[in-house]
Amino acid sequence: MSRQNYWVAPGQSVRVAEFDIPGGMIYVGQHLPSSVGTIEPALINPALPLGRPGPDRSGHDLDPAPSYHLISPASRAAYLAWLAGGRSAGVPVGFVSLFFSGLERRVLVDAADDPAVRHELPAIATEVRRLRALHVPASNSFDSYARAFLDVLELLSGPRWQPGGSPPSGPPPALHADRWPVPIALRVAIAGFAVTGRPVPADWARSWAWYHPSLFPRTPQTRCPQEFERLFAVRYTRRFAAGLVPQATARPPIRIGYSPASTGIDAVVLDRPDLPDVLEEPMATRELGALVDSVTDALTPYSRWLARTPGGLGSLASTALLPAELLDLDGGPLRNLLTWANAHLDGQFAAVIDASEFSAFWSTANPAGMSRDESASLALILARAGLGVEPDVRFGGPALTPGPAVLFRLDREAEDAPSPGYLAAATMLHLAAVVALATGQGSTPADRTGVRQEGSRSRLDAEQSTANGARSDPVDNTNAIITGLAAEVRLSVTERSRLAARLRWLFASGTALTRPDRRISALTATEREAAGYFLISVAAAGPVIAPETVTALTRAYRLLGLDPDLVYRRLHQRSVGQGGAEPSGPGLVPADGPVVVRRVRPGPPGHPLPRTAP
Repeated sequence: MSRQNYWVAPGQSVRVAEFDIPGGMIYVGQHLPSSVGTIEPALINPALPLGRPGPDRSGHDLDPAPSYHLISPASRAAYLAWLAGGRSAGVPVGFVSLFFSGLERRVLVDAADDPAVRHELPAIATEVRRLRALHVPASNSFDSYARAFLDVLELLSGPRWQPGGSPPSGPPPALHADRWPVPIALRVAIAGFAVTGRPVPADWARSWAWYHPSLFPRTPQTRCPQEFERLFAVRYTRRFAAGLVPQATARPPIRIGYSPASTGIDAVVLDRPDLPDVLEEPMATRELGALVDSVTDALTPYSRWLARTPGGLGSLASTALLPAELLDLDGGPLRNLLTWANAHLDGQFAAVIDASEFSAFWSTANPAGMSRDESASLALILARAGLGVEPDVRFGGPALTPGPAVLFRLDREAEDAPSPGYLAAATMLHLAAVVALATGQGSTPADRTGVRQEGSRSRLDAEQSTANGARSDPVDNTNAIITGLAAEVRLSVTERSRLAARLRWLFASGTALTRPDRRISALTATEREAAGYFLISVAAAGPVIAPETVTALTRAYRLLGLDPDLVYRRLHQRSVGQGGAEPSGPGLVPADGPVVVRRVRPGPPGHPLPRTAP
């Protein structure tokens, strides 16, 4: 009788004594030797006696490695009754181990001679998973045998991929805290991508990176796993487009060792020559390692904040530390903030608000106002949503307190830190605001109108209206002042927008320059000269040059380290010029250039010649 004739295939039935056993997957017969020369432990010998009258379910003689021919007649009867009942739950684990030893023999011994074994592997794997779920707690030793045997089945039953063929499909192995051993399903699938030459999808790459023996996960992976997976997928796609393709050249085949539970089988080593082991392929390891480090570093501030702030997950404050790729502007805590901001802006570039309104979205340690760190975090969150606020502590402003503030739309190219030119311009702007308020050009704190990014009238129109005694439009004054400032200091478009919002806040709050000595001391001599001419142009734009204006100019000149007598001389030169051409730079005195006597008016070109006497 051949060994195949002992085996009852999956789905078949057999009768032993008075028991009808469905489902197959058992050995029945006599004189079947094991691979080590002993009697096969899993062989059900019908000639052996069975217990009477009832089966013994105690399982006292089934441990540690049971053999059918060595257990008591009562235990044999109980075992056969369990098989006949569909291998259900509620029996000693020794019965499961005895049945399991027969599956091991079929896969590890019979496969060498019987081609039918390969077709039975899926059914055997399904039964092992069912038994593991029904009968075995995770702490039981049988669980480790079952997991290792499922790896063997996964390796042996894996598809036979061909270059250019269809790549592996389905979901990757789930991420478990226990990263060892590496799931064989992952190793087989990665090998399949290498053989077919197809890129590894992001979800498979994430599982690959998690179980990679050389890539140890740092805290952000475990403290904020959802954010890590989302950012990993985004950056993986950006870095590798369709995906990373493992290199199979010169890689050994996948090989695993297995120590059977059955006493009739020695330990074995199994491999698949057609599946290269690319799990630790050097190129892929470097690429995955760099990507994991990038994602980890990006999430480290967010992870540390969560550790210091229990219950802060999902709050608006936490979004300040999230990488830009993870911001959700359509939902979550940012949605209400954006709705509120858009209602205030109402299609305008900027709007004056009360900073206390931020308390509806942002809790502070001190109800009287935000700390500098809290203000910086809020400004960063607004910037992520395409919004700015002035004052902004990151750009030299004070912390937000209840009172006027300016909310404005931020350009996408805006920086998160000021440039040296911006800091010099901001200092000049503070001085200019004091002068402008003295001339009556600034808006009042009660004014809540929006600020347009570009004025509807030109600077010349504004000057003409003020010359006629009309109060100038604060919006046009803001644009004119920023345009004059940009003529003295090189500024980007985004810096001009922020300075326009800063000036709007200065007009609305009437705030004086804080720490003037420190700020002005940072200006170069050239910048101080430029500031002097710029302040004269701001003062001259007012309807009249009142004594308050001269006082403000004189004080500003003293702060700048300039001769206060220059104020009267330059104001006089401006008045003589009647708003004519301004000096092109601090080194050019207006009197040295042409003086406009009369503004050009529309008319025919040229001049008529006098009539010649006859």
